[in-house]
Amino acid sequence: MDPGGHRIRLVLDRFTAVETALALARSGDAVLLAGKGHEECQIIDGRRIPYSDRWAVQALLERHGDPSG
Repeated sequence: MDPGGHRIRLVLDRFTAVETALALARSGDAVLLAGKGHEECQIIDGRRIPYSDRWAVQALLERHGDPSG
């Protein structure tokens, strides 16, 4: 819990974090993915690793189905 008493979850891998956020979202919730924007890679330990939040969300919706119908 944070100092305000809110439950928090730290997920270091971005794809897993997006997957977790989408899995925890309920009807009426909004999931905001911030910080990557137009970027199509992550720089980790000086290496460029292909990654896009758009790709991640698209893959997850294809895998689990689009809850919006």
